[in-house]
Formats: sequence, C-alpha cells, structure tokens
Amino acid sequence: MKNNHVNNNSIQKIPLADLLEENQTIHWISTNGRFLLIAFFVIISLFFLAYRVSFGNKIKSEVNFINAENDYQRFAKENQPVALQENLDKLKNILSAMPELHTKYDGLIAQKLITENEVTASIPFAMRAIDRTKAENAPFYSDYSLITLLVAEQKLEQALADSLALKHSLLNSENGSHELLFASNLLRIATLQQQLNLKQEELNTWAEWKEAVNNHESFQKLLKSLNQEKISLSRYIEAREKLLKS
Repeated sequence: MKNNHVNNNSIQKIPLADLLEENQTIHWISTNGRFLLIAFFVIISLFFLAYRVSFGNKIKSEVNFINAENDYQRFAKENQPVALQENLDKLKNILSAMPELHTKYDGLIAQKLITENEVTASIPFAMRAIDRTKAENAPFYSDYSLITLLVAEQKLEQALADSLALKHSLLNSENGSHELLFASNLLRIATLQQQLNLKQEELNTWAEWKEAVNNHESFQKLLKSLNQEKISLSRYIEAREKLLKS
C-alpha cells in the first residue's frame, strides 16, 4: 500500500502539459524517425565532405608549392630553348592557379630569361616584380630595375639618360641608406658610356668611382664582391683609364 501511495504521488507531481508535450514529442519522433535518420546522415556526410574539400585543398596547395619549386629549379638549370619554354609554361600554369607565388618567382624568372636573351618574355615577370617594389615605397630600386630592362633591350642611350637621372635623384635624396645602389648605378653609368664610346664621360665617371671607393664603405664592399678570382674590377678600371688617356 505504501509503495502504491508513493507512485500515485509521483504521477500526480508531473504536470499534465508536460505529459502531453512528452507524448507529442515521442509521437513526432516515432512518425518522423526515418526522416531524422536520413537528415542525420546527410549532416554527417556534409561535414565529412567539407572536411575532405578543405583538407584536399590544403594538400593541393602544398603539392602546387612543391611542383612550383621543382619546375623552377628545372627551369633555372635549363639552357635549351625548347625545354626552357616547356618548364616556363608549367610555371605559368602554377602561377595562374596560385597568384601568391608571383612574389617569390617573378623576379627569379625574369632574371633567368634575361640571361638567356629572352628579354621580351621576361618583361611581364619583371614588371610585376618592379610594381611590387614601388608598392613597398622603394622607387629608386624600381627605377634601377627598369633601367636593367632597357639595357637588356639594348636601348643604351635611354638607359644612360635614366641612370644619370637616378644618380641625380640619389644625390638629392634625404635618405642616406642608398649608397650601395648609388655605387651600382655609377658602375653601370661607366659601362654604358664605354659601350656608347663616350670616352671623356667614362673617364670622368671612373675618377668619381675611385674617389667614392676611398670614402664610402658601400663602394668598398661592392668592389670587394666584384674582385673575384681572375676578375678584378680594380685592374679593369686601371686598364680602361690608361686606354682612355692614351
């Protein structure tokens, strides 16, 4: 009797609304159980699909990075025109798929193409690299790079004029951290004057170079880097000066 009393009291404590709601819920689950099961598997399937797509894209990106580096290394070592173009085409495809790789490879590709005398093909890569340099607030280096393209295209008169203008800009710059660029540009001016047979101008530039070497560490560093093994810039300048003075 006691147990029955307890059970009756317990039943009476459950509100009628809760009982109805519970019965309705059970009925809905029972009626729609198959739908819920299908929906559950659809949700799980979508989750795994999203995971696989995300993971797959990550793997694909890593593969593209590896392929780009491998293709570039083959491209950099190649000197046969047909094979060079084949490797370049592969690089272009990867760069199209992953534009973020342009930052790493544009300048390197341009440099390789210029050394292989493929100047026209190098220009799009070089210009992208130069434009990024401008965006990084380094206009002097962009100008120097543009002059490199002029030299590669054998536009020597324009290259000399632009090099002299760059020299003037560097001299008037308030930023004194461009000594190495100034030294490289001055060396280019002398070599351009030589190629254009401007003897007195070349002689004056070599005199300016020698004075700067004695007074600026950047010039000394550049001179040291160029004086390698059998190649001596100092001896070359001496020989040029003797020839120009004779």
